Amino acid sequence: MASLEECASEFKRLAAEPGSTAEDFATLDAAIEELEEPTSVMLLADVRVEVARRAERAGRPAEALAECNRALKSWPENCDALLLRGSLRRALGELELAESDWLVALDHARAAVADYVGDEEEEEE
Repeated sequence: MASLEECASEFKRLAAEPGSTAEDFATLDAAIEELEEPTSVMLLADVRVEVARRAERAGRPAEALAECNRALKSWPENCDALLLRGSLRRALGELELAESDWLVALDHARAAVADYVGDEEEEEE
């Protein structure tokens, strides 16, 4: 995969395939890391969140938590990773850490909405 668009297309395909393996996602993860495009970190985080979701559904919470942490390392503002990590932490009894993740996700979501509303207001002027 040579471009971000090809990687994004492959991610959509893998995410839609229930039989996609961890190795499939690892290959995609490595391809995205080789890209030198600024927005590739967002796609990389999305891939890692998808791997975390699959691990969580398979009953592997430690693996899911590690993937959430990897996702947040590449894109700290990823609300999906924060929400999932908060849920995993709650299930592990780490209530304060869970609440912290959820509040950070809420702050990022509010900022994104404010940016979106601000952009729309500028277009109307």
